Amino acid sequence: AFIMNGGTATFKTVNVATAGGETGGGMEITGGTANFSVTTTGGNPANLSGGNSSGPLTITGGTVNLGSAYIGRLSGLVINGSGAVVTATNLNVTSNAGPANHNAPVTLSSGSLTIGTSASTGAFVMGTTSGDGTNLLTMSGGTLTYAGKDGLQLGSYTLVNMSGGTANLSGITVDSATGGNEIGR
Repeated sequence: AFIMNGGTATFKTVNVATAGGETGGGMEITGGTANFSVTTTGGNPANLSGGNSSGPLTITGGTVNLGSAYIGRLSGLVINGSGAVVTATNLNVTSNAGPANHNAPVTLSSGSLTIGTSASTGAFVMGTTSGDGTNLLTMSGGTLTYAGKDGLQLGSYTLVNMSGGTANLSGITVDSATGGNEIGR
């Protein structure tokens, strides 16, 4: 596990459980400033078949720039802290093709998550591959912002559950890239 409670960290690449069969630790940021160029959790985009069960990337405080973020199966991303200010150049969430119940969760219960800019296109995508897992966005508090020209793109096997907080999106497209959204199957 990697735990950051303060200070400044700059990493070109952050990988949390990206090789098949990894279990155990995750990454937790509770304070400080973190700047990443590329962030990958729970499945390498180049190797979508990895089966991981590690802990998530959890952010409860601090200012965190995820850079280009890929959130894959099981480990996911959790933002839960009123002092958590999280940004990403783009956010791609996919459960990957593979074993059943390998969900890709993103949870926002407090704090803020801002993705891209008003000039962004294709920067907030959930559900880019098929499989038995589900791409989950659960929002019970906090603020989610994506001002990209195309809005949030929801593909197959995607569920968005919002029970609180504020979502500032330029739009939302259901079944955008892969068709056949399997919500409630």
